[in-house]
Amino acid sequence: IIVAINGKTINSIYDYMYRLERLKQGQTITVEVKRDNEKKVLIIQL
Repeated sequence: IIVAINGKTINSIYDYMYRLERLKQGQTITVEVKRDNEKKVLIIQL
């Protein structure tokens, strides 16, 4: 489950879509995910 993008909390699909619309190709972002009750931060280049 994606819980944050670039430190901004994702509470709904609308938050997710809003955040993604503002990102650019080639940009490096952080994505915080929750899996098996563990949070991990991923660094991703778009």
